[in-house]
Amino acid sequence: MEGAETVENLVAGVLRYAMESAVLEQAQTEEEISSECAPTSGSEYECTVAFGGEPVRSTISVQDVSGIEVESGGRTVIDSSRISYEVVEQEVVVTERAVQLAMLDAIENSQDGDSPLSNPRCDEDLPAVQVVADGEQAEGTCYADTEGWRAWPNWSEVFDISGNSVAPIVTKR
Repeated sequence: MEGAETVENLVAGVLRYAMESAVLEQAQTEEEISSECAPTSGSEYECTVAFGGEPVRSTISVQDVSGIEVESGGRTVIDSSRISYEVVEQEVVVTERAVQLAMLDAIENSQDGDSPLSNPRCDEDLPAVQVVADGEQAEGTCYADTEGWRAWPNWSEVFDISGNSVAPIVTKR
């Protein structure tokens, strides 16, 4: 990490990169992004990634970093890959785009079953970007029509949206 003058700055830089990458993965779209991470007590760091102006916070526990300095070619270098950490608590970003992609996956995965789904759609007022705790329900609902022999005329399946550290999850009610 260029410009890191202390171990804390180095660790913060590694965590910033990891948290920004996670938020971009969750969002499934690009948006202006920035971040900051700082040690709070002992081995804990608080990180905030701003995605499109929305703060996404996480608390991270960093394990022993004493092994990050290694000898290479007669000189001491920093090996940031030796920094191990665990995300203790986190918020996740849920974007309209990521929810739409999750619904398309749900439709595709239903095609081999007895009741394939079609016509995926979500509430018109589904927020473009929202931040929720990992595993918590997000605002909005999605729908899909049931096809096949189990279909009921004009009946739609209802899907709830929840935040996840990888991408939003849509599940049938």
